[in-house]
Amino acid sequence: MKCCIHVASKAKSPITSFSETSWASFVQCAQKWVNLNTAESFVAEKAIATFNLTETWRDQDVPVNVGFHRECYMLFTNKDHIARACRRREKAAKDTEAQLLPEEVDDDTPSKVRVLRSASDGPSLPKRASHLLPVGCLICRKNQYITDSHSRKRSKEKLAQCETLTAGKLLLAAEERRDESLLMHIRGRDLVASEAMYHLSCYRRYTRHLPKIPREGNPESNPYQAGYTHFCKSVVEERLLRNREVLRLSWLNGLFKKIVKEKEGVDISSYKAFSLKARLQKSHPFLRFLKSSRNYLVYVDDLTADEVIHDEATQPSSSDHSEDDTEEDTEPSHIGAGQGTKDSRLLYHAAMSLREIIETKCKTTPKLPWPPTAQDLQMDTASNLVPNELYNVLSWTTGMTTEFRTDGLCANVSVENNLKIVSLCQDIMNLTMRGRWLMPKHSSLAMAVRHTTGSAQLIGILNGLGHCSSNSQVLEHDTALAELQLQRGDTYIPPNITVQVQATLVWDNNDFGEETLSGKGTTHSTNENKEKVSSTTSRPY
Repeated sequence: MKCCIHVASKAKSPITSFSETSWASFVQCAQKWVNLNTAESFVAEKAIATFNLTETWRDQDVPVNVGFHRECYMLFTNKDHIARACRRREKAAKDTEAQLLPEEVDDDTPSKVRVLRSASDGPSLPKRASHLLPVGCLICRKNQYITDSHSRKRSKEKLAQCETLTAGKLLLAAEERRDESLLMHIRGRDLVASEAMYHLSCYRRYTRHLPKIPREGNPESNPYQAGYTHFCKSVVEERLLRNREVLRLSWLNGLFKKIVKEKEGVDISSYKAFSLKARLQKSHPFLRFLKSSRNYLVYVDDLTADEVIHDEATQPSSSDHSEDDTEEDTEPSHIGAGQGTKDSRLLYHAAMSLREIIETKCKTTPKLPWPPTAQDLQMDTASNLVPNELYNVLSWTTGMTTEFRTDGLCANVSVENNLKIVSLCQDIMNLTMRGRWLMPKHSSLAMAVRHTTGSAQLIGILNGLGHCSSNSQVLEHDTALAELQLQRGDTYIPPNITVQVQATLVWDNNDFGEETLSGKGTTHSTNENKEKVSSTTSRPY
């Protein structure tokens, strides 16, 4: 026996045989469902054809070879579902009739069926007054969610209310897309008075393919076009392209002002060289602008460096032009006073080269193992991590030595000063790598301060000045060392203990009352001291 209704796909109840009452309800509902064009309609058609449910069905016996799931029977005989399906059918019939009404059009114009709001696809929006559009996004007609970049929390995107009659480029985009579902809401309406709303993200996606609308009231994007055209033909094409000359931007700006005054009769003495540079870059992208001591050198991109340097000395003087053509007016200053001097430029390039050397050294040198032990925090390890170039620069800068070496090795410095120079080098490398590179000085100094004073605040002060690691990193280091010792087992013998030699064992209870941020996590340990017996003296290990 099988279910002859089966409209509930997840029905799990046992199949029940029809009684006279249930069979009568099933037949009556089937006669109602058969003309409603739904999933239940196919079940009704099949049942009517199989069991010959005509007007004389009451005289027939109830079939015994079929039954029903309880869930399927409840869905199929639900009177509310049948009523809603009837209403949907009546509404669809009215919409179809309204769409087929003839319109007054020319004989040559083909008839066009106008899409109604009630027949549009997508979820419906809450209704308001007749002259107002529904509250919701006109484009997506649903809620959009955005994620905060910092907290990573999701929240509903707020709706933006339209402030122009055509919603900016929304009407134009809808017309190009031929989106009738949107045009029926916004075509021929005052969107400001209708209080149209949309999500900004939906608006950007919907109008992305359209070009930018020029702002009203802006000056002409290409002013002095006649003078600029003559300037390009007589100067750019003749001298820069054909004669392969290298010209100063300030001199070109002065010549452009002169040409505009001759051709258009307009005095543009306030025209900045930076504006001319931007215009030349847009119209002649093959031009290159090299920043010299006080100005830009303009030349074509296929000139070599030797040709540019050779031609720089033969450039026209810009002293005849106003002071507005100087470097300070061509571009905003980012370095400060004295940036164009020879010494500053030399120091700048030296600093950039030194920074590149430090980054290369950090990328090519293996990092310290974790956790770093006493053997990894020796002076030799720190000296190997420091680039020789950085060491020599600091030695010369601080006056520790004046020796100039060409073999790439470190300069000769006394042992006391060598310790200070290597310390400074590690601070510079740690600052350059933004603390991502663990240096021996920072790890060992932080651990020494923790064991000596136990002050978390002192470690924080030194870390803020860039002298050692942070307190949290010291705690991680200490924990990692303890875990490493546990991994070695109970029978581990330190490397400085000699086997089969008489020794004296001393035990003591050491409680460190170190200062922590929370007042908890202080150290309580029992230490063991081994002393080897010698004929003269005993040396602790």
